[in-house]
Amino acid sequence: KTASATGLVSLVGEAPGPILPPELPWSVGMDDNGWPAGDGGGANTSFMQEAGVNDLPGNPASPEVAQQADDDYYWAGVYSTVIAGNGDYTPVGLVEVNEEAAERAFAGIDNDLRYHFNLPESLQPTDRLTVSYDALNLHTDGQTDARYGIEVYVNNVQVQSEIVIRPDQLGQTYDTEPFTLADVNAEVGSGYDNILTLKGVNYNAEGGGNWMGIDYVQLSQAAPEGPVSILVDFGGAGEFGAGASPDPWITIDNLVLDQAASLGGSVTITALDDGFNPNNPAQPGEGAEYDGVSVPQEARNDYLFKIADAAGTTARMRIDGLAAGTYNVTVFEGRTTDASQFAKIWTGEEPAAENTGDFAKGSATVTVTVGAGEPLWYMHLEDGSGGVSGMMIRQAADTPTLSIVNNGDGTVTVTFEGKLQAAASVNGPWA
Repeated sequence: KTASATGLVSLVGEAPGPILPPELPWSVGMDDNGWPAGDGGGANTSFMQEAGVNDLPGNPASPEVAQQADDDYYWAGVYSTVIAGNGDYTPVGLVEVNEEAAERAFAGIDNDLRYHFNLPESLQPTDRLTVSYDALNLHTDGQTDARYGIEVYVNNVQVQSEIVIRPDQLGQTYDTEPFTLADVNAEVGSGYDNILTLKGVNYNAEGGGNWMGIDYVQLSQAAPEGPVSILVDFGGAGEFGAGASPDPWITIDNLVLDQAASLGGSVTITALDDGFNPNNPAQPGEGAEYDGVSVPQEARNDYLFKIADAAGTTARMRIDGLAAGTYNVTVFEGRTTDASQFAKIWTGEEPAAENTGDFAKGSATVTVTVGAGEPLWYMHLEDGSGGVSGMMIRQAADTPTLSIVNNGDGTVTVTFEGKLQAAASVNGPWA
């Protein structure tokens, strides 16, 4: 049978091969709204009827039999060191293959689903992770308010407070806010027993139901915490994909009408109206009209998108999931000669309160403050000349306000507010 990428490949009757290094993302089960039987564990784990409560460390070789899988699922790896905060138990040691079976649900008093994993050695304490999952089904028969709570912990540190799931929320993916390895005492490399826990909250005594099934759970690396750039690509049919742009650009290829594309870290962009045309004929090397814009020539095509030619066409784009903060938004109107074509940038709800700038031929940058949970909007009005437009968002860095006093003895005292980062000189510019 064939194991997942973080496990190994073996044939029946043969000894297991070497354990492959751990990778991210990993997923136990698939986002498929079902419990298909599978081989190799990981995404192909077989979800079995729950067996009851057990203490750590659990059995890393649960059979694919109802009521014989336990609370603890293991990825292939070495588990020899207990991480502080996870309790007092003897770790299981070597796990040669991904576990084939996992419990499928919370039920009654059995409300801990634990997933044991090693982390890649390349990760740093400041790298960020996020957990994703969804609920598959819920006990509803005879219940007055069918519901079940769920909390998320990593190494016994809570990374998501309780979310209550009702029938309307089944199949909905939930993502925790990003957290760093340091936040959850995570350790990298072979030997460390990192544990992700989904903890259920049973409301059966209050008419909520006695069980809830889990479709899948996934651990992923989240995008770095600001400054960030988002580069919008409405490029031509996959010709200029994300790989064409050097870091730190994030590109989207083939975004079409009414389709939301994820940028990672829970940021999404949704194209609205019929003004967005995914068929961009521009070729690499074009973009000289963006004079004065500091973007590598080879990357210019990645932020072009074509606006429909019909005069008066409106194209809107909504960006959700940005962290609260101040952003510099640059809009490029590369082929427009008519000043009646304009763009608006705003936050909050529609409609736009005001036009934030005249983005005729050339480029302009505005500063926008995004509140917690607010969307950022871009609207373009086409004058009929078939303009090619683009947009770049960059989170503004916190620049400390400095007070510098010469002490007269060869020293100076520097006082500042804000977050001190890095600069080649005391006066900045700050990175």
